[in-house]
Amino acid sequence: MNIYQPAEFNALKIEERAILDAYLKQFSSVQDFLGAKIFSLLLDVSGIGSGKMSEVLYAIEKEEIIDSLDN
Repeated sequence: MNIYQPAEFNALKIEERAILDAYLKQFSSVQDFLGAKIFSLLLDVSGIGSGKMSEVLYAIEKEEIIDSLDN
């Protein structure tokens, strides 16, 4: 099932949407934790410093820790 297609997403049962929503909230929490704790620690060790998540992402892309924000 490709839930990225509007018709397929709209066909989901309410229980399936609730499970998907819970999964997305957990993923978001992990992403926030990585951005706030792990990436900022790595940047501090590298002497880069950090701030908002957008600044952290910009810095790790600039330092070529990640290939591209688009990917």
